[in-house]
Amino acid sequence: MRAGIRMALAKDGIRVCAEAESVQELVTAGMRHEPDACIVDVHLRGDGFHAAAELAARAPSVAVVLLVDDDCDEQFLEAIRLGATGYVRRTIAPGALANVVRAVAKGEPAIPRSLVRALIDDYRDRPARPYIAARGGRGVDLTAREWEVLLLMRDALSTREIADRLRISEVTVRRHISAVVKKLRVESRADALKLLQTA
Repeated sequence: MRAGIRMALAKDGIRVCAEAESVQELVTAGMRHEPDACIVDVHLRGDGFHAAAELAARAPSVAVVLLVDDDCDEQFLEAIRLGATGYVRRTIAPGALANVVRAVAKGEPAIPRSLVRALIDDYRDRPARPYIAARGGRGVDLTAREWEVLLLMRDALSTREIADRLRISEVTVRRHISAVVKKLRVESRADALKLLQTA
């Protein structure tokens, strides 16, 4: 399958800088080459969703396109939350896949029309993000992922448990915790949780 995709993209003038057989290989290659886009098969060894999350966290400039079996609302929304920019079926025509790569490389999303409604409904149903002020009273704009990590910390989950829950590495979890602590202008994760209790 990889060989077919590579040949199809090359025929369409798109250069493939690397290939990977596992999550670790993909993340390493993504960080080393920083391509415009990365196509990730959902069946990649180690889990394609985990790969998408890791790559989005460690190489945010790389647009991630997930190749999936079918248009599943829940799976699609999870992919978007993990940082994917594109979400297409594995049966997509080679020429169409080249167009998707070009689109996401320009910063455009690649979403099947059948799933746009799911995205709209999810946005409408999502509760407002809670407000928290940094030490000193100034409001802080945490990312959605930072909020997820902070709330899981509040639930007394360990770094490993948070990583498993969010399908990201422990290193990435620690980076999010560090970002939260810095934004809240506190000294430790314990101080961050104290601020959260007063939010």
